[in-house]
Amino acid sequence: MKAYFLQTSILVLALSVLFGATNQHEHSLLKRSGSLEDLDPDTSADKECVDATCTNCTPGFGKAASGECELCKLGEYSEDNKCKACPDGKQTVYIGTASVDRCVDVCVIPDYKNTAFLRDEDKGRLLAGKRVMAGKKIIMACTDGYAMSNVNIDGTDTVINYNILTCTADLEIPDNCQLLRSKDHALCYNECYKEISNGEVTLKHISNNIAAEVSKCPLRTCPSKNDECVTIATITDVIQRYKFMCYPSTTIDDVVCLEAGAGDDSCTVTRCRQDRCNNPDLSRATRYFPHVTMIVAMVTTTIF
Repeated sequence: MKAYFLQTSILVLALSVLFGATNQHEHSLLKRSGSLEDLDPDTSADKECVDATCTNCTPGFGKAASGECELCKLGEYSEDNKCKACPDGKQTVYIGTASVDRCVDVCVIPDYKNTAFLRDEDKGRLLAGKRVMAGKKIIMACTDGYAMSNVNIDGTDTVINYNILTCTADLEIPDNCQLLRSKDHALCYNECYKEISNGEVTLKHISNNIAAEVSKCPLRTCPSKNDECVTIATITDVIQRYKFMCYPSTTIDDVVCLEAGAGDDSCTVTRCRQDRCNNPDLSRATRYFPHVTMIVAMVTTTIF
């Protein structure tokens, strides 16, 4: 029994020393280089030196004045045991970059109070100060109660709550998210319709009488204080169509259906004046296409 307890004690002590050394190593790297979240994915933080004598540093590290190998900082790459500045004004996306080939043009995510930024490819959140390689797309989304104003080709003003930007070295990301709640004018999804046919969901925005497929319907402040948000639903055995728009509150449902090109027997009009209350994402037909619903939930529910 004594031998068992002795072996157990030795094991616990060994694990404590091991984890203590690991935590101390990570703490050392954090102290010298910043956040390990920004570490180049091809660089290992577990091994700073190539050999036991630490004559040569691992790629991504360079010799400091103290003789220790330290991670190369943002804007640097490792070569010949040294951290060198990227040439020609280029930058790095990560710390611990091991090759000059990874010196690229980048854009930097700004710190805006009412705006969230996401990577377009996986919808991952981008915090302020993060670097994105030129050519990559980012989603700029306004937080709840805020939106961006977008002037259409026909001169009308459409309110949108997100935009997709392509990073370039000289990109200046504007702080465009503004408070848009109004006591006199309704804020609606407008001039857009959602169509479901054979389980397929399509969103289209109408501009200059031309319908173009979009990933999300734009918002718009109705031009008149007497307007309200209207959803015109046409549901048959073959197709389901939901049209979203601003409409005068004095217009009767039959006229709304007629002007929208919907049949009297299958047309239903829903009216409201609350912000985003005619939201196409909330229409019941989204359940037929789970993949679209998942993306919509990610962009609207999680962010906003």
